[in-house]
Amino acid sequence: MTTLKRTKRIATGVAALLLVAGLGLPACAAATTSGSSSSSATTAASTTSSAGKVTSKASSYTQIYSDKTYLDVSQMDFEYSKSDQDASYDASSATTITLSGGSATSSSTSGVTIDGSTVTITAAGTYVVSGTLSDGQIVVEATSADKVQIVLNGVTITNDDGPAIYVKQADKVFITLANGSQNILKDGGDYTLEDGEDEPDAVIFSKDDLTINGSGSLSITANYANGIKSKDDLVITGGTFDITATGDCLKGKDCVKILDGTFSLNAGDDGITSSEELEPAKGFILVDGGTFSIKADGDAISAVTFVAITDGIFDIQSGDDAVKSDIEMYIAGGAMKISAGDDAIHGEFGLTIDAGTIDISTCTEALEGEVVRMNGGDVTLYATDDGVNASVGELYTEEDSSSSSNSGNQQGWGGMNEPEVSADCLVEINGGTLNITMGQGDTDAIDSNGYIKINGGTVSISAQSAFDYELGGELNGGTVTVNGQQVTQITSSMMGGMGGSKGGMRP
Repeated sequence: MTTLKRTKRIATGVAALLLVAGLGLPACAAATTSGSSSSSATTAASTTSSAGKVTSKASSYTQIYSDKTYLDVSQMDFEYSKSDQDASYDASSATTITLSGGSATSSSTSGVTIDGSTVTITAAGTYVVSGTLSDGQIVVEATSADKVQIVLNGVTITNDDGPAIYVKQADKVFITLANGSQNILKDGGDYTLEDGEDEPDAVIFSKDDLTINGSGSLSITANYANGIKSKDDLVITGGTFDITATGDCLKGKDCVKILDGTFSLNAGDDGITSSEELEPAKGFILVDGGTFSIKADGDAISAVTFVAITDGIFDIQSGDDAVKSDIEMYIAGGAMKISAGDDAIHGEFGLTIDAGTIDISTCTEALEGEVVRMNGGDVTLYATDDGVNASVGELYTEEDSSSSSNSGNQQGWGGMNEPEVSADCLVEINGGTLNITMGQGDTDAIDSNGYIKINGGTVSISAQSAFDYELGGELNGGTVTVNGQQVTQITSSMMGGMGGSKGGMRP
């Protein structure tokens, strides 16, 4: 039997390379009706080509984690196509679908079948939907080569026992929120599923690529599980979203990419998540803009391979981690306010911060990864365990569970046999401003199971223990203040600074 087992990464000589300064830094139709295209929201976080494609700033990032068997950032799709952004449609040639209680009508029988309260779209084209549907759904069951655009123009759909919108097959589906429209989707607490199946499990559920664009609003209440879920890519380039879900609010198995939009997400599990773990160029989350208010009982933002945030405004409250990647994370802009029940920002093997403003009001550990590299930005944090922590990374891999006791490199879930010291562990500060306030007790402002290197920037620490490292600490540049007193060297377990006050009291 094979299971997912948490396993320590086998070192591949990356430790020596990581100590070289600078490694891993980013090189860094006819007359139409508009849903208001999002392309105007493009910022310095992305660039637009002559073909209308928008490419994220994250495309210039060079990954820290060396094994491309599990992570290959260079092969990830960090683009938004012109079609992703284009919320316009030709109203004169589109098929109009009008919902009315327990039934519906269509302006054309071509590409549409109606059976009671179920509307099925069977062919490529644009379909403009309005009205109210009680205990019914819209189904897309076209060919695998068909692209389908569904324009929601004042829609309310409730389905007591399944998704409100269910994409069974298409090449790609575009859901456009018409300009000025208000759309409401809701499901019930129990789905009728085929024997042995656990899907569909979302108010909007797609087995194929799904893009949502436009400037209208979409309110979703997911009583069964998830709000919006795609088994492939989930791309959002505009709209206003208010989603409450007992499970995840936004989920794209292969990826979630967000260029713009306004999001109010209230999740019983994760706010935004991507879960593909078997392909190294998938399972990522990319955010290039938007405004986010996320309340999640689990993680607010969580991906298996990679999280990249280049812009956006975030107000996050999470029961577990606020922003997490099981392998690596890159932050190159935006403004975040975070209150986390566990870690605030956690990239298991690598966390790079190039720019942005991050304000962490409470968490257990604030910035965590095997390598934590800060090149710029403005970070203010309060933590109750470690402020910045470099510890040995662990990787989720699929393996025979019986082999877990046959290797010293393999761990159980608790990681009880994990080596505490590794030359791979590094906290490196090259620029930016870092303000750390620690809670009292056995806490460290900057803790590394390997090395700490400060080459630039401004670091201000209020803590009982400023630094704790296992293999070495270097202060090569920048300004470092511990409990109000500037220091000229990094001393491990620097209790209270150079004779200064003990600190640790939250201001």
